Amino acid sequence: MDRMDWKRWNADVVGAGLFLTVALAGYGLFVHRPLNDALHKASATENLHHVRRSFDSLQNTFTLQQRKIDNVRERLDGHHAALLRPRTADGFLSNLNEIAGQCGVEVTRWQPTGVQEYPGYQAEGFLVEGRASFPAVHRWLALIEAGAPFLDVTHFSIRSSDKDGGCAFECSLISYSATQTTEHVARATP
Repeated sequence: MDRMDWKRWNADVVGAGLFLTVALAGYGLFVHRPLNDALHKASATENLHHVRRSFDSLQNTFTLQQRKIDNVRERLDGHHAALLRPRTADGFLSNLNEIAGQCGVEVTRWQPTGVQEYPGYQAEGFLVEGRASFPAVHRWLALIEAGAPFLDVTHFSIRSSDKDGGCAFECSLISYSATQTTEHVARATP
């Protein structure tokens, strides 16, 4: 081959290389990327729908939980108001005696055992003794638990005393009441 042929081959190789480079760059920019995007569009769309469903589910869960929280706050506000209502020992005693009468329980002794002051509330203790059948005592305790809010039974003892199935009982109660008005009670706000 003569020298002229080599120059021609060099030019052809350079031209072919340049053409190949331009062709690959054009394919990469104008064909491959849009083709790849079109192929992955279906999976991206499915992922988007999955994320939307998950988001809707989480949003529904959040709304449900927010409603539950609002309901609990309303109940707490009611309990808070009941705690702040002034109560007297006479009114409290009257309520417990009324419940005892409904159950057939005879309260034979009602003795205050003292008041303890705490920041924002006070605990007033009572000793209660009485006589009734065991089922009547059981009903009385269940009703005072349901009908006398902010009351704890801290001690309970029962003794059989009659041949007709009656029993004597003794229990210690603590009644809680607020000592501050609502303006002084620190409460969390939503």
